Amino acid sequence: MYSKFNVMKKAMNNYSKMAMVFFAAIAMTISVNSFAGTETNTSNAELKFVGTLNALPSFQLLLNNSTSAEYLVVVKNNDKEVLFSEKLKGEMISRVYKLDSKEFDLIDGTTFEVTNLATNKTNTFKVNKVVKEVVDVTVSK
Repeated sequence: MYSKFNVMKKAMNNYSKMAMVFFAAIAMTISVNSFAGTETNTSNAELKFVGTLNALPSFQLLLNNSTSAEYLVVVKNNDKEVLFSEKLKGEMISRVYKLDSKEFDLIDGTTFEVTNLATNKTNTFKVNKVVKEVVDVTVSK
């Protein structure tokens, strides 16, 4: 009975390690690229993938403006359908957006458009997903 318990405990430990490595690989391989048309990106807007919160892919938008300004944020899916939009006003704005998708495949191609309403300049951030498989193999004696 004791040996069956040890075998089961080892198997569960190995499966949990593989699951953690798999989810860590997914989280680390999602990349966010910034495109600002033909102009150089001179704004202080920044979008980062912060991981999954409550099983939802989450992104943090940072607007590092030193003076109060008004922005329009529009989130669109790969088919250019508007998922969410809001106006933000203030300085040093930070927001976290959770994409309500049941599968990670749905976030590929999602864009975040941030428009400064005073200057009418838009920064577009496109989400690109890369998935890599990681296999953890251990040999024990």
